[in-house]
Amino acid sequence: MWDGYVSYAICILVVSIGSITIGLYETLKNNEQVRLMSLYSCPVLRLEADQSKALVDSTELVPGDIIEVPEGKSLPCDLILLTGGAIVNESMLTGESVPVLKASLPLLSDEAYSTKLSGKYTLHGGTQVV
Repeated sequence: MWDGYVSYAICILVVSIGSITIGLYETLKNNEQVRLMSLYSCPVLRLEADQSKALVDSTELVPGDIIEVPEGKSLPCDLILLTGGAIVNESMLTGESVPVLKASLPLLSDEAYSTKLSGKYTLHGGTQVV
């Protein structure tokens, strides 16, 4: 009488344990990838005080540094575009498949810079410049 139910119970138990194991493995793998992304660095050209350019590692950047935006690479940090323009692939942040055109920060503006209101001037870390 219980023969059919025992095999169903064992089947459900095996599938549940397999599902939990795969979910745990995927979570641990994703956490490791996020940890490795936080260690990302790349060489960038930084404008020095004497107006010369120096090639430095992105881990040496501090707020207020002026750098040349690297083309074809992931951005190492959040940046404000001071001059020129850039086309940025923000699909990993917004899910949009179309790259976004970013403009430079206006020189004559009465507004204070705000990351929430000035998204068209901000290049986000981890996005890629096309």
